[in-house]
Amino acid sequence: MSLQEEIYNQLKKAIIYGELSPGEKLNELDFAKKLSVSRTPVREAFRRLQV
Repeated sequence: MSLQEEIYNQLKKAIIYGELSPGEKLNELDFAKKLSVSRTPVREAFRRLQV
């Protein structure tokens, strides 16, 4: 599983389990720091969630 896929799954679970509030603004840099990754895989995961 790719890093982008892992991040996508983590974000998806956080949304499903209510760890992120409805309407909460998601920040690439904050998530990248929290997950200790660069912004690129986080950005790609965000894009995938928007579709």
